[in-house]
Parts: sequence; structure tokens; C-alpha cells
Amino acid sequence: MNRWTWLFAVLLAAFSSGLVAQTPGPGPELSDLSDSHGSTMSFKLEKTILKVDVLHLTVRVDGPTGMALSKLVAERPRYGREADDSVATTVLEADEAIARIDFLRSIRLDQFLDGVDEDLGKAVDAGWVDSATFAEVTSGLRDWFGFLEIRGIKKGDRLTYHMRDGELRTTYRGVGETGLLLDQTDRGQRFVAAFWGGYYAPGTSFRTGLARSLWN
Repeated sequence: MNRWTWLFAVLLAAFSSGLVAQTPGPGPELSDLSDSHGSTMSFKLEKTILKVDVLHLTVRVDGPTGMALSKLVAERPRYGREADDSVATTVLEADEAIARIDFLRSIRLDQFLDGVDEDLGKAVDAGWVDSATFAEVTSGLRDWFGFLEIRGIKKGDRLTYHMRDGELRTTYRGVGETGLLLDQTDRGQRFVAAFWGGYYAPGTSFRTGLARSLWN
């Protein structure tokens, strides 16, 4: 994994600024979906050179999808890389999912921007994200994430996505902050495709770790 490619995890928040009116109310929580067997995947991503964990990603899918994943695991006594495709195909069928990213160290906004092109490009190469979405994201990131330009991403910050019925709600909660720094709902299949693409498209930073966690 190249330097800072892990930062694609926060890419989807970039979609969420200024496109649709903000959604009031508390942010989504993992507990909003049942933690049935097979419904939860998690992965700690480390920076390659320093071997330091930089974030902890947890993805929870709806009950029927969790049951399908559980069946998949039961059919395979051990994890193998060939399972990555089966897991990805299964989660793409989910009607609802929540993903939560807990940041385990502080980083600058420019470090985030450095990693976006590479991971998003892999999702484009795999056909999960189209070139128009790629262009929109890479050209607009500094404007969309302007609130992090000075503040930066801090250890303890939390980024959460809730995908349901063709909508993607993104919230960003800063450590020590009294409210949400970002609360946005975007509608359209391209946002859902980018949500899944950032985690499960071939070659991205999270695909194998998330799939492997089902066998742990």
C-alpha cells in the first residue's frame, strides 16, 4: 500500500458538501442495524512504513445480507483471497449498510488529498465508479473538505456513512466538538457506487482486510 492510500476511506465525505441540504438530527450509529452473525466486518489499517494503525473501519450490513455472508463463510472453512470477490458481490446486494471510521492518529488535509486519486482510480479501473464521478471528486476535494484545511483530521474523529434506499448520509464528528462538523444526505446511485467502491473494489486498501475479518 502506497503512502496515505488509506485516506480514501474519508473520500465519500467529499461528495457530501453543498450538493443537498443538510440533514438535521443525530448521526447514524452502528447499533441502528442488528449485529447478527456475519453482518459486521472490521479492519485496522496501518501506514506501511511506520507500522502504525491510522484508522479502524467497521462496516455493518442489513440482516439478509449478513445471513448471506454467514452462509458464505460456512461454505469455506478458511479464508482465501479468492473469497474477496464473493464477499464483494454479496455486499453489493445490501439494501442498507452503515460504515464507521474511527481515526487513530491525526493527519493533515493535504495528506488525505494525496491518497485520493490512487484508491479512487482503482475503483474506476474496476468499473465501480465512472470517470465523471472521478473527475468531480478529484477537482472538488479542497472546496468540499474546506472545514478540515486548518483543523485537520484529529485522533478520535469519527466519520460515519449510512447507505439506504439509494441515499448516502455522511456525518463527521470531531473529537471534543459539541456537534457534527458535517451532516449531509446525497441521493443517487453514483454515491452508493462510490460508497462500496472505496471499500470493496479490487486493489483498494480495505477490500481484503474487510473480507478476511469475516473468518476471524
